[in-house]
Amino acid sequence: MKVLIILGLVLSVIIQIAFSLKCYECINFKDSDCGAKFNKNEVKAKDCNKECVKATYTYLGSDFYHRKCDDASICSNWKADDTTKNLKCSTCKTDLCNDGEV
Repeated sequence: MKVLIILGLVLSVIIQIAFSLKCYECINFKDSDCGAKFNKNEVKAKDCNKECVKATYTYLGSDFYHRKCDDASICSNWKADDTTKNLKCSTCKTDLCNDGEV
């Protein structure tokens, strides 16, 4: 009986990993391959249990490109203000869908 419980737990972890969403995670001030010229061959993908996000914005005069895993509400909650301008944000739900332009 213990073997069946352990086997069930291991199987559920394997299924979770196999079916998790994969998203690129980077920000251009830390990774030059994450900028306007996105290089998907150099940016690492991570498992995600939410949604893939890609955003561009200007913060205090510098342009930023951000790709990550986050809640679907991130784009509607993220607002432009006096320091953050030109905000473009989108979410998606397929593997590695947060590549390319926003």
